[in-house]
Amino acid sequence: MQEDYIYRVITFVEVPKETDLVPPEHDTNAHYLEKTDAIQCVLENWGDIYEAGGYPAAMVIETSFGLYPYCPNRWYFEWEGDWTSGKYVEKPEPKSLEHWNI
Repeated sequence: MQEDYIYRVITFVEVPKETDLVPPEHDTNAHYLEKTDAIQCVLENWGDIYEAGGYPAAMVIETSFGLYPYCPNRWYFEWEGDWTSGKYVEKPEPKSLEHWNI
């Protein structure tokens, strides 16, 4: 049986630090049925999810459907550059988010 997933785009109000015990404040910006759409949303800053500097980090979270959803895969991004010409770049997930789940 093939597992179905939804892909959530999450943005953070600050870049998570390695020493954080809980992640920084965050927002869910969008849900997609295709991973490629969710990642493209971040990389191309669809709908200005960066909000001119308000959300310097983002994550795409693969989430299963059902009563007890789990998140087998995640992709983490940080903004590089200024707010007019910068972009989100994929980076290794900070250790402080390693066991965090929504």
